[in-house]
Amino acid sequence: MDARLLVAFCQLALQPLPVAFIGPLAAALESAEARADLFILRGTTVAHVASTADIGNKSADGLAYVVSFKSMPEITTRYWISPSLPATTQTEHMQRLLAAAATTAPDRPVYMTLSALPTTYVPGVETSASVAWTGELYEIHEQLDAMPNGTSRALGVAWRVGDDDFVVDALRASDAPRLIELATVDYKPAYIEFLANHPTLSQFARVVRLQKTCAVVSSCVIHRDFSLGLVSTDPAFLRRGLANEAVHATLEALRGFLNAHAVCKELRLRPHCAIKVGNTPSARMMAKFGFRPLPGAEVLWMGVHV
Repeated sequence: MDARLLVAFCQLALQPLPVAFIGPLAAALESAEARADLFILRGTTVAHVASTADIGNKSADGLAYVVSFKSMPEITTRYWISPSLPATTQTEHMQRLLAAAATTAPDRPVYMTLSALPTTYVPGVETSASVAWTGELYEIHEQLDAMPNGTSRALGVAWRVGDDDFVVDALRASDAPRLIELATVDYKPAYIEFLANHPTLSQFARVVRLQKTCAVVSSCVIHRDFSLGLVSTDPAFLRRGLANEAVHATLEALRGFLNAHAVCKELRLRPHCAIKVGNTPSARMMAKFGFRPLPGAEVLWMGVHV
């Protein structure tokens, strides 16, 4: 992926973009198998962007893109509409952007999962697509405050809690069945393997293993949209701080990467996660690491036929 193109595309907003919009673009940056189709809305016209020459020197009224990976059948598509535009025009703008994104699909009729969709965009989707399903409401939490003092545990160095010894380790593709067993969301083995093998995302995924068996007892990853997730713990090992260890290790690796890559700073990419509204325990845990929601940060997932 052309980093200069992605930065120029995002700068058309003339304001900081929501971190959930930026994340999937960052995940595509260092992957040779990634493809991103970018779209700019100006007035009533949506244009496809293939190079920096297509960007122009005007601001955008809206932005959209579709990111795909050769090894993954699912796409990731995100949308942004300038908040300075009249609220009464938002529905028609969303219709135009969604129709443009649908042109990238190889099959007809087009089915897409709209992930981390701001709730304010839902009316525009409902008037231009057939909604197959709607998920529960989530909030985007961003790391706005400082990390806890001290460093995370080094990979492979054991520590004891009670009668058991644990180690933090990198995620392996062979861990997929175990992570699916522990997860509260239905993931496929191919997706876990994708994260474990991705040139960038694999650098952050951490698991806690029971040292004597090497079995995974807790986990944390950075998803393909660059959000933190898959935080889970074996019920037999709760209340030992294992999820905190996995999250701390993942965040430390992620922050090191973001600080070392200028393009991430230009994109204003920040650690973030999606937490289901009402999931107080998860929100409290992530608050320990400086995460908190912003006003108007509610999103949901929708499956639509366009």
